[in-house]
Amino acid sequence: MCIRDSYESDSIANPYGEFGSRYSRFSIWNRYGDYGSPYSDYSPWNKFATAPPIIVDGDGNSFGYLTLNRHLNGRAQDDLIAAILAVEPRR
Repeated sequence: MCIRDSYESDSIANPYGEFGSRYSRFSIWNRYGDYGSPYSDYSPWNKFATAPPIIVDGDGNSFGYLTLNRHLNGRAQDDLIAAILAVEPRR
């Protein structure tokens, strides 16, 4: 999962891409999928998740887990998480 402009195919910002579409099973914006459900262990929206997505840039550098779980080691920095997670999943 990458966070880039809306034209990148692997960006969560691309509403037509695999990771940005609210209909894709791999998207954090699909609240019925494993990565968007507030109950899934793979979702950033689950405050108790232990296996949420990892944020990476175009070069493959990791910035940590994208999660609301404040107790998970390796969690991304608060300001980056706040910017991404401030957007509610599209309904």
